[in-house]
Amino acid sequence: MWKYYNLSTHSNRPPTYAQIKMGDLFYTSHVRRKRNVQAAVEMYTAAALQHDPQGLYNLGVLVEEGVALPPSTLRLLGLNSSVSGSNFPIIMDLYRRCRDHEEEDSYVPCSLALLNAHLQYIWTFHGSILKCSSAAAIAIVTALSLMTIFGRLQNVAQNFHLSV
Repeated sequence: MWKYYNLSTHSNRPPTYAQIKMGDLFYTSHVRRKRNVQAAVEMYTAAALQHDPQGLYNLGVLVEEGVALPPSTLRLLGLNSSVSGSNFPIIMDLYRRCRDHEEEDSYVPCSLALLNAHLQYIWTFHGSILKCSSAAAIAIVTALSLMTIFGRLQNVAQNFHLSV
């Protein structure tokens, strides 16, 4: 399998499925070879440059796992490399491009990955606000529920007292 896909990627116009498969093979370690993340990035980038949404998706997954894309790769893909401190803009841009691709098969998985990236971003940078607002909302709902329960108990007690 390695030989077939590797030969396919060295042709004049390599098929993107072979580039994706080679990227997968480079990214996973094997008994006979070590993991080669940079080679995987190159294969996924080559597929993405040929407008394959799977290449964009796989690059997004790599960045989510902590792989830093080289500045040359970011330039090739037209991504903003000046963003520092957070990979979320790069991840979201990769998944957004994948989702907006004309291939229908990429819409759902890329949309879900984009939603997950947005939720992780919100939780990472606004988690304390979410926790405080959730605690306040729970307190308000609990107070309103208790007031309703005590009000109904009072009505039941008054009706019982009037009927006796």
